[in-house]
Amino acid sequence: MDGTSRMFAPFADKECTKSVSISDAILAFMPFDKLTEIVKNNASVINNKELHGHTSLHKAALRGDPKITELLIQNGANIHATNDYGETAFHFSCKQGSVVNLYALLKSGADATFRDTMGRSGMHHAACGGSVVAMHYLATVLDIPYDDVDFGGVTPLHLASSQGFQDAIKYLLRKERSDARFKDSNGNIALHYACTTGLTETVWTLVEFGGCGTLTEANSNGQTPMNILSEGKTRSHAYIRSQMESLTDAKDPRKPPSGPLLSWFVMLLVPAVSLVNIVFTGYLFRGYSGLVVTILTVILFSYIIKQNHRLPHMSRWSNPVYAGAFGAGIFHTGVVYILLTNDPGACQTSRNSNSHLEEYTTVDHIAKGQCDIIDFCVTCEIIPPERVKHCKICQKCFYDHDHHCLFLLTCIARNNHRSFIFFLLLTSLLHALFSAQAGIYLILSHLGGDMAWMQFFSIIFFKEGWLNMLIAGNILSIFWELTVVSAQFLVISRGLTATYRPSGWNSKYKMTTRDQVNNICYFLKGKRTYTARDLYHTNVV
Repeated sequence: MDGTSRMFAPFADKECTKSVSISDAILAFMPFDKLTEIVKNNASVINNKELHGHTSLHKAALRGDPKITELLIQNGANIHATNDYGETAFHFSCKQGSVVNLYALLKSGADATFRDTMGRSGMHHAACGGSVVAMHYLATVLDIPYDDVDFGGVTPLHLASSQGFQDAIKYLLRKERSDARFKDSNGNIALHYACTTGLTETVWTLVEFGGCGTLTEANSNGQTPMNILSEGKTRSHAYIRSQMESLTDAKDPRKPPSGPLLSWFVMLLVPAVSLVNIVFTGYLFRGYSGLVVTILTVILFSYIIKQNHRLPHMSRWSNPVYAGAFGAGIFHTGVVYILLTNDPGACQTSRNSNSHLEEYTTVDHIAKGQCDIIDFCVTCEIIPPERVKHCKICQKCFYDHDHHCLFLLTCIARNNHRSFIFFLLLTSLLHALFSAQAGIYLILSHLGGDMAWMQFFSIIFFKEGWLNMLIAGNILSIFWELTVVSAQFLVISRGLTATYRPSGWNSKYKMTTRDQVNNICYFLKGKRTYTARDLYHTNVV
């Protein structure tokens, strides 16, 4: 047996293919040529049902490979075959989320309106799998409603909420596609399902969209989501209940929760308030202010760098502590204002279509195999063009996205990237000027006559704690800022960003020093930069 065949199951040898079932071969990820041989050798039993009534076409739907699906159909697979629960291969493909496979089934005559024994459509199964792309395809291409109900009055939102698929839940709730207050036949809203399983983020999302009144919405048995949380035995149930109790008395039942505003402002002000306290404490210990301030500053710095990017709250808000640390240092109001108010370069439309009949690409192009499923942005609901990346914190796609700046609470992208570089250079210069001026002040104030340098340093260490802290902070900031600037210029010189690394960017064409210098000049002038691949294909230089 050669090395390639050993990567798969032992029964993948050619002489054993006749004894292998089609389903086993599919689930074993057997090479397509061997799978083709097995299918042809076992075509007479291709529609045999196995455990729970699944056929080989059901297993192929779980694989999501349209080539395998088409192979089975060409060899007699019944596209309408159902398992013990009335589910077809189309339902399985919806659950798996492969719109390419859905398109292959539809081309072969699959019934997109067929329902299983519980009355669930493809939209229900897509929600069970948490596939936003599949739901978007079913609704926009096949006109299947988002709020479709089964025989029990259950909607796709109920099912997605029971399993905590956050992307699917937010997709269904955006643009009023689904109603967070819709009740099934037992009077349960989606929040009842989420509270039953104790899904923290899902509960917050549903209350955010449905309003605080959903917490006290009773079902047919008189149970509210809060009652379900009280009966829950896990820590998650107890935590959610503790966070939700204060929201049950809201005057407007449709008002969304305010979120952890107090925690957010506390974390924002912690650096500034702590620095004031450090300075005050150093003043109280005048003889040892330098030592006290140094120790407390190190403690504060250690606390800040250990913080996560998000607050430890079920809302998952962004942690503003880094912004607070920045604000507690030097306030460059004008530059910060420009960076915060300007659009970094948000992208709101899909990439241009290759067809002269269509302006933009859509999810239908994914289904037809004209672009990859991973290209679809499930939040912005677009197929981003070249040089566009999505920021999960800002919840937007940006052109030439570089990074999300935690100090400025905004993304750095095409429209503000150049300003960000100048901002860092200006900040470094100001830090250097302050450090130099402070050093001159200390020399003029404490160094005189025949005083030894060691005595001078001893005096300023113990008597000038506040100024020492500011000098040290400014010097460390200079090193950090110049490190960031040098890293930025390195990727800019290659025509890239911190997140933009297209395939083949380091192609056969090797960039010269002149090419890299030109890229930096183009960037500083606000022009487009070029990767090695661009230069190789277009001969720009």
